[in-house]
Amino acid sequence: MTIADVRELAVSLGIAATVAVVLRSYFRAFEFNWPEHYFGPDQGLELFVTRSLPRYAVFRLLPVVLALLVAGALASRLELARTFTILVSAGLYAAVSIGPDLARSLFGKPRKWRIVGMNIVLVAGVAAAAVIIALAGSGADSLVPPAREFVFAIWISVFVFIASKVALVLSSRPRVRDLVAEAEGETDKALMERLDEADPGGLFRAVAVAEHLNRPKWMRMAERLLRPRDGTYGLMQMKSAKPISDTESVLLFIDEFADHVPQEDEYWDEKRTGRVTRKHNRSEEFQKLVYEIMQEPGYPYTGGL
Repeated sequence: MTIADVRELAVSLGIAATVAVVLRSYFRAFEFNWPEHYFGPDQGLELFVTRSLPRYAVFRLLPVVLALLVAGALASRLELARTFTILVSAGLYAAVSIGPDLARSLFGKPRKWRIVGMNIVLVAGVAAAAVIIALAGSGADSLVPPAREFVFAIWISVFVFIASKVALVLSSRPRVRDLVAEAEGETDKALMERLDEADPGGLFRAVAVAEHLNRPKWMRMAERLLRPRDGTYGLMQMKSAKPISDTESVLLFIDEFADHVPQEDEYWDEKRTGRVTRKHNRSEEFQKLVYEIMQEPGYPYTGGL
């Protein structure tokens, strides 16, 4: 083996390792950044992206296919061993990303056969994608833009990302009272009045405001279309086997938490408020937002907080 061969092998392995690390980091970012274990068949089967195994498989495999396409095209343009680069990239990714999950579900106690099956499907999908892209040859490489255009697109993306972050930092955070006014102006007044009747102390209204800020009306409509069953729906984001309306969600919320409403000589203190918000939504950010709404000076439903 010549020095040139060793150099080509090192570059191919470097591309493969980069593909594996980037994909691993990408999926781990989803796992850690989404609230309430949104990512992974073992950590959120009740949620949208993992409710359907085919949909979850596509979510896991599409970035892999794109990464293998780029790896193959880069190897070809650098006159490296294209097939070797693609197969090693796929193998390294499967080993560092899917392998540990498969081992834990297979050898752990109790064995999680559903997760074992899901990871086997993912491994098979990665292997099939690698073989198909390797066999496609230059046809697959043509799908990847030339290096100059590709790098230019990356720089544009990086610039837009940095600019957006700078603008976000420099812009002032909206005041809670402004967010409350906006949310209350966009929600059905009759529903808010019904919440006030059920809870004169105002926590129910604050929860509705917080939910609306997180799930505006257009997003709730999309949820009803995209989640045909077993999701959280409506203004109050209540769990249901089928999509429900804002009104139905309000009625379900009132029915579930009516017993927590303070009596005439009581009020929504921090402990009582926390019991309701934690049971309704475990997200600490959501609970903090509800508490800030209740604390906002001038909010007409402070209830003694």
